[in-house]
Amino acid sequence: MPDELRKPPPHRLEAIQVAAWATFSGALLVTGATAYFVFTLLKRLDPTLPGFELYEGEHWRLLGGYVAERLFFGSDAIGFLAICIGGGAFALACWKGYPHPRTWTAAIRALLVIALIGVMTYRFAVLDPEMQQDLNTYREAARLGHTEQALAARNAYDVHHRTASNVMVASLALSLGALGFTLVSTRRVMQGEAQDRTPAKPRLQEPKLAQGPRR
Repeated sequence: MPDELRKPPPHRLEAIQVAAWATFSGALLVTGATAYFVFTLLKRLDPTLPGFELYEGEHWRLLGGYVAERLFFGSDAIGFLAICIGGGAFALACWKGYPHPRTWTAAIRALLVIALIGVMTYRFAVLDPEMQQDLNTYREAARLGHTEQALAARNAYDVHHRTASNVMVASLALSLGALGFTLVSTRRVMQGEAQDRTPAKPRLQEPKLAQGPRR
C-alpha cells in the first residue's frame, strides 16, 4: 500500500464529521426537551387565544403547536445541513482512504449515513406534508369555531405526530451511532489501524523462457 495512505487522516475531515453528528444529536435533544416543557407550561397556564374565541377545545394545544412548529423547523434545518456536511465529509474521507472503505467501521458508518438520509427523505417527502395538511385543517376549523371538525383533524394529526415522534427517536439513535463510530474510527485511523486488511493478490511473474537469455 502506498505510504501516503498510511499517514494519519486530515484532522479537518474527522472534526467536521464529529461536529456534524454532535450538532444534529444536540438539536434533536434540545428540541424534544423544549417542546415538552413548552406544552407542560402552556397546559398549566390554560391560555385563550385571540381570534379563536368560538373554539371550545383546548387553546393551549393550539398555542403550543405554533411554538413547536418553529422549533422543529429549526431542528429539521440543522439535521439537513448536518447530514449534507457530515455525509459529504465522510464520503471525501473514504475517497482519500481515511478510513479505508473496506474496514468494518467505515461500512457501519456508511450504513448509518444512508439510514439518516432515508429517514429524513421519508419525513420531508411523506410524513411532513400529511401532518401539515391535518394541522392546517385543524387550525382553520378552530378559527371558524367548528369544534367537532377541528377535533377530528387534531386526532388525525395526533396519529401522524406519534409516527413523527418515533422517527425523531430513530434519527437520534442513528446520529448518536454515527457520532460514536466516527469517534472510534477516528482514533483507529489516527493510529494507523483502520487500513485495508484484505490480503494483496500475488503478482504474476514473467516466465523465465520469455525473459530471454541473460547477458
